[in-house]
Amino acid sequence: MSLFLLIAPLALGQSAGQIPAHPRELKFPKLDYTPPRRAEYRQVLGNGVAGYFVEDHVLPLVNMSVTIRTGGYLDPQGK
Repeated sequence: MSLFLLIAPLALGQSAGQIPAHPRELKFPKLDYTPPRRAEYRQVLGNGVAGYFVEDHVLPLVNMSVTIRTGGYLDPQGK
């Protein structure tokens, strides 16, 4: 236990020395990202509803998000 109490401050001091003084001094590696082409994932169902289906094999989960265009902005003018 006493060895831990001696080593812990040294480890914390070492990691604190890498923190810049101001957020503007933060440096990040260049991001190499190409967004996917949405046309590759677009499917139109038999009833005309369009959807985007993307497989992600990281976790065996199903995540679904639905956006429905509704509201007063769809009403005709003067109604």
